[in-house]
Amino acid sequence: MRNLESKHHARQVARLVIICTVLFLGMMWAAIGYFATESRAARISEEQRVLGRMARMVQEQTYALISFVDYFLVAADLRFQQHPRSDPRTDPGFRVMVDNFRARTRGFVDIRFVSSDGTLYYRDDIDGQGRAQVDDRDYFRVQMQSPPQGLFIAHPVMSRYTNRWGLPVSHPLKARPHDMAVIFAAIDNIAFSEPFEAARTKPNGSIVLVHHDGSILFRSPEAGLIGKSLLGSGLWTDENRSKNDGVFELSSGTSDGLARIGAFAKVPDYPIVAIATSALDDTLREWRTKVAGVIAVGIAATLAGIALLMRLRSSLRSLDTTQRELAAQANIDELTQIANRRFFMQHGSQELERSLRYERPLSLLIYDVDHFKHINDSHGHDAGDLTLKAITQAIQEELRTTDLQARFGGEEFAILLPETVLDKAIEVAERLRARIEKTRFANMGEQDAAITISIGIAAYSSGGETLNELIARADRALYRAKADGRNRVCADVGA
Repeated sequence: MRNLESKHHARQVARLVIICTVLFLGMMWAAIGYFATESRAARISEEQRVLGRMARMVQEQTYALISFVDYFLVAADLRFQQHPRSDPRTDPGFRVMVDNFRARTRGFVDIRFVSSDGTLYYRDDIDGQGRAQVDDRDYFRVQMQSPPQGLFIAHPVMSRYTNRWGLPVSHPLKARPHDMAVIFAAIDNIAFSEPFEAARTKPNGSIVLVHHDGSILFRSPEAGLIGKSLLGSGLWTDENRSKNDGVFELSSGTSDGLARIGAFAKVPDYPIVAIATSALDDTLREWRTKVAGVIAVGIAATLAGIALLMRLRSSLRSLDTTQRELAAQANIDELTQIANRRFFMQHGSQELERSLRYERPLSLLIYDVDHFKHINDSHGHDAGDLTLKAITQAIQEELRTTDLQARFGGEEFAILLPETVLDKAIEVAERLRARIEKTRFANMGEQDAAITISIGIAAYSSGGETLNELIARADRALYRAKADGRNRVCADVGA
């Protein structure tokens, strides 16, 4: 009886194992099919997010370069309107402007002139011969129309003099000094290819700058496509052209025949679109490997656990990365990319405690941009934002790695100087004030603008003083600096 019961029990157990195994296998293969489908979509979606960030990075770098060129060309036109008799090719003051401009662009952007008859001149070309006839170039022809185009981003050209691709950005010279009718910045392709080639997805990814009319201004890798048109391709659709940014997936119609996914972002204020792409095969290579591995070991009982573990690990990494990014964003001022008040108060309190514990000196600077409301009212908030960014960057270059600069709000900033006595803090403040006074900010429209700052200083005196009290003393010193005429340094010497 017991044997029968034992066998019956064994059959039940075996039947249960078979049923469970069949169910497990069915569920496992259903899960594998679901995993293969969903993970493919997730991989493409993730790559598109990466490409979206890359497109925005390319957009920002392109905007920074083109806007800097824009500012310079406008400033040059204004200069020659004020000095119509000077020769742009030999004017020493303008030579300094160009040399500084080329230094800021690492020598990748050169300034050239075209006379009213279409003759190309470089600096120091004073023999009247010029370098070439460019009266057929669009960057010259549009400026000879009435009225002229103003700033014009031309189609890329292969230089007849250097035999290299470049992007001309031209501007008319209203005064036409010495018959020079057009000034243009020749942006060498290296200015784009050097940073973008390093950023693109390897091996078949691409980074492209496209004019709003569909012509390719730049591509990395070049692949013989610069100057070609994207009109008629699956990417350059009416829907995409109407958006400021977006993502896409193309299985056909690409210039090199590869299925691609990508993202694009329009460059603000200029007729340029930044595009970052990856080849679909490259994007899915790792996915295919994973799916092949899952299928090969699909009957393994440990597959579900391994897959779950991998998913959990990936999720935890993603969560950890997100938390770190959010923590960094909470401590950084969005406009100036320096510390915000919240982080300053936390870090400053710690430094104050350290100074008290080890009896070490500590000084605090509070500075304010003079007449900043006038800048915003006269030139717009965009110019004001650019000015604040330029000032904080200039000051950051003068500080030590142990110093902390933070934006308190509006145009008021604070600088914490550990291991710094009052006399030394005054020297630092005077150096910062002089640096800003000497700097010219070329974002004011009609001419380079001189900006000044006023600075208040307080040194940590003794135990018992809080960070807010130290800030209040520096603020009072700042108010005295403002009251005494601005563009000066005042220190609170009280205990």
